[in-house]
Amino acid sequence: DMHDGIGGQLLSVQSTLNEHSESWVTGLKDQVKYTLADFRMVIDSLDPLVNDIPTLLGQMRPRIQQRCDAQRVKLVWQVDELPSQATLGPEKVLHIMRIIQEATNNSLKHANGTRLTLNTRFDEESAQPLIIEVVDDGQPNLAPSTTGRGLQNMQYRAGQLAGIFKFEQNESGSKVTLALPI
Repeated sequence: DMHDGIGGQLLSVQSTLNEHSESWVTGLKDQVKYTLADFRMVIDSLDPLVNDIPTLLGQMRPRIQQRCDAQRVKLVWQVDELPSQATLGPEKVLHIMRIIQEATNNSLKHANGTRLTLNTRFDEESAQPLIIEVVDDGQPNLAPSTTGRGLQNMQYRAGQLAGIFKFEQNESGSKVTLALPI
């Protein structure tokens, strides 16, 4: 219902906006484009086939690649062989997608880097054996944001997953790490 109803309406708005070239329409086109991408992510999180980390990351890669290409940032995809999990469920899938999305968006928006790397690894000796990292080579922003809630939201979502969230930055860039139990 969401896909057919709301998704269809958004596509109709996008189609109508694409018929116009006035400068004031550009911002609306971008907003609808990003809203559709976000909506697709929510729909994907409900897909019973996107229930494990490898499939989830595979679904996200083209979207991340598109954002990187638009900003002329090289995407390095270093996804190790990961164990498939039994059903994660839509809520967990959406939390993981949102953490990766926010980490990626923050890097592309604030870091002014040339490279964005998504790493995964599995450390079966750890209590949180599944590691997902988003790393950039941008400039550190050492002044804490007084208006943004991105880091707090990622921390909260990691807690909902019984995971560990860590944010680090230094002269060589920033890194968001999500460690998850299996």
